[in-house]
This record gives sequence, structure tokens and C-alpha cells, in this order.
Amino acid sequence: MPKRKTQADLKPIPATQPVIQDVVDKQRAAEEEMEKSHGTWRIVLISVILVGIAFGIFVVSNFALTAKESANSTLNEPVVPQPVQIAPVPAIKQNIVDISTYAADPSLYLNKQVSFLSYLKHEIRGNENNSVNSYFALDDAGRKLELSSISADERMHFPYNSTSNTVYNVTGVIRKTAKGYAVTVASLAVQ
Repeated sequence: MPKRKTQADLKPIPATQPVIQDVVDKQRAAEEEMEKSHGTWRIVLISVILVGIAFGIFVVSNFALTAKESANSTLNEPVVPQPVQIAPVPAIKQNIVDISTYAADPSLYLNKQVSFLSYLKHEIRGNENNSVNSYFALDDAGRKLELSSISADERMHFPYNSTSNTVYNVTGVIRKTAKGYAVTVASLAVQ
């Protein structure tokens, strides 16, 4: 059976004693250097804080002086009235566009020449795959008459899928269609 080692057997070999001492000395030196570098960082941090406080005091005092100067200068200067520009009041829409005579019962005017003032309206009916462009004459009350036989030049007056802001003089003949009645346009002119 092997012999148990005692504390005396575990003592370091005298030749390794200086090596261990060198390692311990290097660790102490490294710790001292770390403490010195931490001390440097502390000094830098405190310096930055002091500079920030000084800058803040300068900005606040400068702002207070500027505010006092502007308050004093406005009290001593004479007040000069500035001209005020008033925006023009939009014109109130009057019922100048009225197609009720023709829209109420277009059959009374079937195949007759008519002339009236209206807004122009363009609508797209249907879905993505099958759509139809429709053109209408529209009055102030929202009544509408369908328009047909519109030339390409006249279509330029119709805003895309919207209603015009301009009043037009529409001249044409009221005709019977599959859907009801429509005005076959002879001419469109800006009123």
C-alpha cells in the first residue's frame, strides 16, 4: 500500500520559490497599475462633470440676460401697427346651376334641343375587369343627367372620376336610351 503524503511532503521545492514570488510580484504590479488608471478615469469624469455644470450656468445666465434685454427693448420702442392681410372670402354657391326642369321629367323634352348650365361629372362604373366611363351633367342640388356622344376634345373637360369646379353650358338633344334618358351633346362651352 502506498504511503500517504503529509504536509511536509507537500512543501514547495526550494528552486520554485523565486518563480512563485515573481508571479506574485507581477500580479501586485498589475493591480497597482489598475488602481492608477482608475484614478485617472475618476479625474477625467469629474472634470467633464464640472465643465458641463459651468457650461449650463453660462447658457442659463446668457438666456436670462437676453430675455431681459428683449423685454426692455420692446417696452421702450414705439409700437408700429403691421398691415393685416385678410384672405378673400370664398363666394357662396348660389343655385345658378339648375337642371331640375330636364332631370325631373326628361320625357317632356324627348327629341328636343335643350341648353342648360351644369357642372361636368365623370364616373367609372363596374369593376377592375369590366368598367365603363360615364359622363353626367350635374347641378347645385346634385341632380344629374347622363351625357352621350361626347367627342374626345369635349372629354378633356371632365376631371377624372370627379366633378368639375367650372360651370359649362351644355347644348344637345334629349334621347331615350336603354337605361333611361341621355343628352346627346352637340356642344360644351365654359360659362
